[in-house]
Amino acid sequence: MAQDTRSLLEYARYLRLYRSHISQLPEEIGNLQFLQTLDVRCNNISSLPSSVVQLTNLMFLYIDGSTRVPNGIGNLTSLEQLSRLRIDGSTINIIEELGQLTELMQLIIALDEWNNKLSEGLSKLQKIQKLRTTVNHGERRIGGLDAWVAPRHLREWSTIDSCWFSALPVWVNPPLLPDLTHLSMAMRELHQVDLEILGRLPALRYVNLEVDNKNLGVLPSWMRCWCWFLPVPLVFQQEAMPRLRELRLWPVQEARGIASSDGCLDFGLGNLLSLQEVKIEILRAGATKEEAEQATVPLTHVASVVDPCFSPGIMRLSYYLRKATELVGIDEARDEVISILMEGDDQVSNQHGKVVSIVGFGGLGKTTLANAVYEKLKENFDCWAFVSVSQTPDMRKIFKGLLYELGKNVNDETFDERQLIDQVRKFLQTKRYCIVIDDICSVSIWDMIRCALPDGTGGYIIITTTRIFKVAKQVGGAYKMKPLCLDSSRKLLYRRIFSNDEKYKCHDEFLAEVSDRILKKCAGVPLAIVTIASLLANRGRNKMEWYEVCNSIGTGLEYGLDVENMRKILAYSYYDLPSHLRTCLLYLSVFPEDYAIKKFRLIWMWIAEGFVQHEVQGKGLYELGECYFNELIDKSLIQPVYDRHDAVIEACRVHDMVLDLVRSISSEENFVTMLNNGHNTSQVKNVRRLLLQSNMVDHDIPCASMSMQQVRSVVAFSLASNLMLALGSFRVLRVLDLGNCYLPQDCDLKHLGNLFHLRYLGVGKTSCAQLPDDVGNLRYLQTLDLVGTRFGSLPSTVVQLRHLMCLCIDQHTIVPNGIGRLTSLEDLSTLYICDSTNITEELCHLTELRVLEIILLPAGNDTLGKSLVMSLCKLQKMKSLTVWVSGGECNFDAWVAPRHLRSLQLQCCWFSRLPDWMAPSLLDLTIIHISVRELHQDDLEILGRLPALRHLYLMLDHENLRIPRRFVIGTSSFPCLVGCRLLGFSGAVMFQQGAMMMLTSLAFTFHAREVREIMSSDGRLNLGLENLVSLQDVLVYFRPRGASEMEVEEAKAALSHAFEIHPNQPNYDIWG
Repeated sequence: MAQDTRSLLEYARYLRLYRSHISQLPEEIGNLQFLQTLDVRCNNISSLPSSVVQLTNLMFLYIDGSTRVPNGIGNLTSLEQLSRLRIDGSTINIIEELGQLTELMQLIIALDEWNNKLSEGLSKLQKIQKLRTTVNHGERRIGGLDAWVAPRHLREWSTIDSCWFSALPVWVNPPLLPDLTHLSMAMRELHQVDLEILGRLPALRYVNLEVDNKNLGVLPSWMRCWCWFLPVPLVFQQEAMPRLRELRLWPVQEARGIASSDGCLDFGLGNLLSLQEVKIEILRAGATKEEAEQATVPLTHVASVVDPCFSPGIMRLSYYLRKATELVGIDEARDEVISILMEGDDQVSNQHGKVVSIVGFGGLGKTTLANAVYEKLKENFDCWAFVSVSQTPDMRKIFKGLLYELGKNVNDETFDERQLIDQVRKFLQTKRYCIVIDDICSVSIWDMIRCALPDGTGGYIIITTTRIFKVAKQVGGAYKMKPLCLDSSRKLLYRRIFSNDEKYKCHDEFLAEVSDRILKKCAGVPLAIVTIASLLANRGRNKMEWYEVCNSIGTGLEYGLDVENMRKILAYSYYDLPSHLRTCLLYLSVFPEDYAIKKFRLIWMWIAEGFVQHEVQGKGLYELGECYFNELIDKSLIQPVYDRHDAVIEACRVHDMVLDLVRSISSEENFVTMLNNGHNTSQVKNVRRLLLQSNMVDHDIPCASMSMQQVRSVVAFSLASNLMLALGSFRVLRVLDLGNCYLPQDCDLKHLGNLFHLRYLGVGKTSCAQLPDDVGNLRYLQTLDLVGTRFGSLPSTVVQLRHLMCLCIDQHTIVPNGIGRLTSLEDLSTLYICDSTNITEELCHLTELRVLEIILLPAGNDTLGKSLVMSLCKLQKMKSLTVWVSGGECNFDAWVAPRHLRSLQLQCCWFSRLPDWMAPSLLDLTIIHISVRELHQDDLEILGRLPALRHLYLMLDHENLRIPRRFVIGTSSFPCLVGCRLLGFSGAVMFQQGAMMMLTSLAFTFHAREVREIMSSDGRLNLGLENLVSLQDVLVYFRPRGASEMEVEEAKAALSHAFEIHPNQPNYDIWG
């Protein structure tokens, strides 16, 4: 190296000679004392000069695997990355020097043959994040690294080409390797428990295993998996590896051992919902050519989209989908209460009734227990009802709600409490009934309710819940609710944190101690446990953070069930929220106790108030609001309420103890002012948000003693007689919700047009005669909810509301021409289309629509239906589409669903066959209600692979077309389905083992003529109904056509027998 060149490079920090076609480096390179990076890969350099060891500031050294390094490499103590270090017989001493390179974070080694000293050298490198070792020529050493313990922050680890581990090392454990993303290793022995440990590694993405045995369980985050030399096949369970994209298994033996009943090899690949590439090689010794061909699985190209707002909580949200039968610690208490009610008999006496009052501290689970008993017993009675009372009860609403639950609707607003009590008594007088009265706060309230519940001549059951022992004693049959035992408390805590259904233990021993300390402070109170668990679930497995939570809640409930200490636990959870979620939670104080708050209503209110402001890329304000809503569920601060299909969260409730806390904070911060019976409960003069809640009518707002200039929200659950007059003074009002109070038909809404800042207007169910024309002045209005008003039409000025995002109207309310100008609309329901194509043509301009519900009256007008379908094809942001066709049919063959569709409900809208777009790539589709003229077996299999489907209503035309086709619902099909209706089938539908594992409700068409063909020799129907392991309710649409009277009776008897011998003994009914 020339003198002038050396002087130029003297201060060099970075030297890259990649692919420079050089064969050696000069000795003078040792003079570059400031050099930090040296990259000489892809050259023909056989060895580095000895002077390299003088580069004591060198941090990154990249060489070829064929390049030898000199002795003394241990001098390079600043090295952080060394790749690729070759060690052969001439450089064997380098292994001993490795231990001096304690700053190494990345090390790639190629050995000519294994050396046992390597383990000792590696053990000293505690900063290693990436380690890869290979043996070029010699055999891999069995147990060569058994004594090695990986450093905690290891991210990538590959030893598969250098040594065999005797078994999975004990340090392979979630808390010890929290950052491990890549794993490639060979093991002589692997057990199911080892796979479960691997499956819990929180960051693991890529896996390459060479093992001697079988069975993969649920490994949630793996994206690539390669497994070699498997003597028995791997079987992928339901919900296994939900993010896995690439799978390679070879060579697989004993293929016949995993053949399903239809002869196909059943690896359970259908359970790998994100699989894009798969390669399976089968040894000919263990499989025929045909079996090998059957193992070639068609590639499914599914874009695995991870939503940043939902991904942290997906596993935890699934916790809330559990049925009452899966609730922790409830079975024993439920059976005790049932035993008290039944006195050992299988039914309540026809002459007498029983009353039980469940009493206990708030948050113990009284309502949950009452509901579990109620669900178990209610079918034994003529009628049943579940109503909540709350701390500030409105008795008229309670009795009206009771009548509604019993199936008798009372629309007369003039009925007083006495008249409603008489209505209830009259209805129940001759019936056997089961009624739950939840959360009774006083003896006087109970006395009034008891007047409505007659002893009568039929047997009855009354279950009450209360926090007050005096009330329980007065009600009678007091049952003191017990806290959860320590074992059940652990189950609840760990299942909530780790989303673990099978093992109720802490997988991290170093967390077990702090877990038990936390549980001791929670004292077996489920609400406290779930609240704290929700906090811990977001803190990973950091022991210090768990102790911080433990210490922050003081003594908790350890020394007694005290309301104030319970509030401290809940308050810690509240103050742990980010500021935007705290504001959203406080807003829930504008709703009464035990009120089912509709999700869409709450989110639009948040948006109107400005709580949801910043749009995430690809997300609108409402979708971001949904993220907020789901986060509050995830934090256990609100409780989800599901729709009738158990498929979608449509509302939420707030536990009364959480609501007490929220209202207290809201009052302290002057966030919400509540007027109850005309009195200001907070004594605040400057009102920001106003809640009207009264048990009586015609209370005035005390405008003289309160400043209304800054009121931003008014939510009324009762009518204040001067409210409409006072509206004119609400200059900055953003939210006006009158949908829960009765307004007389002559009520004047003329002041609405002056509320220029209004974003949310709800006047549904108020009995107002019409909406004033000057509603068009509300230029910032985002939400207009008129459901229940029964308006015949909307004023033409509505089309001026260019910022309107949500329009909810009755199904017979006619919208004006020009609706296409409302280009900001995201939610439109229900749109009534009868005789004009103008509305259907304007629909195509509403490209922001996510939710659309339509009533279509084609009356033989094919043009109307075609126009509608053409417009719908242009709405590519649609997530929920409902079309009800009345008085005719509509052909939907030309429609193509948008990719992110969640709910599709089409009545009397026919497809000739299952559309091509109906595929597992519809990752979000949860509800399907469609009609198909002709269906084939492979079509049903496609539906069965929809990953999120929870409710299916499938109508065929096979009966009219006389297509006698049978269907088989195969293993692993419809993994999430809970409700299913299969109508119009002319042949039997049979269920294989493992099909529809979550199905609780089933309705299907059955033909009497099918019985003898599908009946076994012992007289049982071979429908496979016993394979539906979660089945609870069945409805059969029986078709006797073509069968004799004897065959009809035989068929019905066979069906009844099939249901009666089902392990679950489901409720069933046979119609026809």
